[in-house]
Amino acid sequence: MRKLYKICFIFSFIVLLLTGCFTWLLVTNQGAKFVINKVIQFIPADVQISSINGNIVRGLEVKNPTVRLMSWEITAKRFYVRWLSLIHI
Repeated sequence: MRKLYKICFIFSFIVLLLTGCFTWLLVTNQGAKFVINKVIQFIPADVQISSINGNIVRGLEVKNPTVRLMSWEITAKRFYVRWLSLIHI
């Protein structure tokens, strides 16, 4: 019986920890910056961003994004992503 309680406690702790981590990543500005910086590391181009506002759930505003790859360059003053407007339920 004690072993069952221990397993339930560990399972509940892991579920709460993962829920907290995903909430932080999706709902906070710091989480959005973390995710974007990790994604940028895997892009085979030079990506520069001056600032990131918002969060992943409600939408992001990226200021002064620049993407350089060999012979081309893409720049903008602002780049907006609104996820909820992309979903039509």
